[in-house]
Amino acid sequence: KAQPALDAADKDTLINIVAARSGKSREEAQKIVDNYAQAYDAALAKYQRLKVQAEQQAREAAATAAKGVSKAAWSSLAILLIGALVAAFGGWFGLRLRPRVA
Repeated sequence: KAQPALDAADKDTLINIVAARSGKSREEAQKIVDNYAQAYDAALAKYQRLKVQAEQQAREAAATAAKGVSKAAWSSLAILLIGALVAAFGGWFGLRLRPRVA
């Protein structure tokens, strides 16, 4: 599971680094770090939402595919049974029309 953007110690350290390297005041650096943390949290939330949606779509696609394969299998069984009946009838009919050898 993803962790928050920054814990308190990391946030304080980052504020000090931003203030030192940019020459901005501590308050301005804190706003920059807060904006970063908010953007990170928003991106993480969006990622989680999209991940759930993608999983749901994958499940739906799998269910649709399974349903189609099931229908194809049952159709194949029906066709094979019809073929077996036709072959049995043809064999029976052929035996009846066969000339009798005395």
